Amino acid sequence: INYPDNTTYIAYGRCIEYSLESKKELLLLKDLTLSMQAYGKKEHSHLKLFGGVAFDMDTPATIPWEGLPKGLFFIPEFLITKKNNKCFISFFILINKNSDAQRIYHYYQSFIKQLNETTVLPEAALIFQYNIPSKNEYSGLFNQIKDSINNNAINKAVLSKIKKFNVNNRVSLQKTSSRCTNFHIDFSKNTHFIGSTPERLIEVNKKVFKTDALAGTSKKNKNNIKKF
Repeated sequence: INYPDNTTYIAYGRCIEYSLESKKELLLLKDLTLSMQAYGKKEHSHLKLFGGVAFDMDTPATIPWEGLPKGLFFIPEFLITKKNNKCFISFFILINKNSDAQRIYHYYQSFIKQLNETTVLPEAALIFQYNIPSKNEYSGLFNQIKDSINNNAINKAVLSKIKKFNVNNRVSLQKTSSRCTNFHIDFSKNTHFIGSTPERLIEVNKKVFKTDALAGTSKKNKNNIKKF
């Protein structure tokens, strides 16, 4: 994940994963508490969860979201934080009275060794497959929406379409705009969610919520002030 403040997070592996299928499960996750012991530098840093939820958790998933959880959050095994050309590695693992400290240490060292091994990947090629809907279907849908607006049946509509591509190699994020948040989440070996958004969907800091709803619509009062 690349944020506009030049902070980059690279998460590898899953220490804990929460797959959600309902709003009830999401609310339970909100109240989750974990007992954590931290060591080393920045030991007082906040624990970070990565993931997200669908806009509508109550309806069955359709193309291209079928087979994916309605919500997914996880604490990574390894988290690389990069900011101002400095990198910091955090390692998270579940432990109990039977945990082997020596084995955990060697596991961490093997990961560090992999980081030091440089691998040059061939350039990935995107192979276009098809549009959903097709050009003719999209034109017909547009005309239906236009007629509905002219007849005052609806006031507003947002049309979208899906372009399906295949990629023949692994891909990586390249930040092209300082104002966008870029993300790449692996659901499985062959299922990835990649995107870029200029919006701050939500930020929570000491129970204060902030958002930038660029495509949002809200009424103004007599003082020309937007209310949310």
